[in-house]
Amino acid sequence: MSATAFPGCFLLVEGSSDSRFFRPRVSSSDCEIVICGAKPLVIDATKSANRGVAKTLGVVDDDFDRALGVSHETSDLVSTDTHDIETLLLSSRALEKVVNEFVVTTTLTDFCTSNACDIRTALLRRATPFGQYRLINAIHQLNVPFAASFSPWKYLDPTSWTLDVGRLQADFAASARLNAADVGELVQRLPAIPPWNLVQGHDAISILAIAFRGVLRAKPCPSEDELSASLRLAFEDIYFQSTDLCLGIKQWEARKAAQVLGYSVS
Repeated sequence: MSATAFPGCFLLVEGSSDSRFFRPRVSSSDCEIVICGAKPLVIDATKSANRGVAKTLGVVDDDFDRALGVSHETSDLVSTDTHDIETLLLSSRALEKVVNEFVVTTTLTDFCTSNACDIRTALLRRATPFGQYRLINAIHQLNVPFAASFSPWKYLDPTSWTLDVGRLQADFAASARLNAADVGELVQRLPAIPPWNLVQGHDAISILAIAFRGVLRAKPCPSEDELSASLRLAFEDIYFQSTDLCLGIKQWEARKAAQVLGYSVS
């Protein structure tokens, strides 16, 4: 129905935050963004649309697809380089730009000195256990409800930004109907994957927001939604141009342009 009223292309995304990421990067006169609501819906809708509308591109989060050896990518579907759009933002220089905007330089310097690492490394250390348990959950299909039960706000002390690893492990083990020793063994057996493919974006945003409220004493202190918005604004086009996601989109555009002009692109 949309195709009959709109002559341009359609970009199918999972959620509203994905839409806000792409909105300044597409021409509204040439491309309409469609929020599908979930990854399977993007995949199915892209397949269905391109049976009759050969101008629809879907973008999905990688999640743990690469780690699990799963590929949803087709000529009309691309996925993020990292776990999701949020980790794509956090893995870039946008993180430092946002931290420097909200955190006093001396506070940040003192934190990095006392922890002997930069803010990105500190964030990854705290987000990694959540990612490990999420991956275990996905590999073994344990159906542990992370979104409902495992908010980082339950496990991190804002004052010290210390993660209660023992409590997190115990709660995960109980929810998965395993004992703590079994969980520890499963962690050791996890495949080695890049840290930003292991860490889930919303977990990392929450963890960073906790640091801003506590140990980093951000002023003003942004909410998680405000923090996500700030990261999107700080994510420069030059960062996006260097991603495989951007390359995949450009290759799709080239193929579609070639089809219109009557020749093929390999």
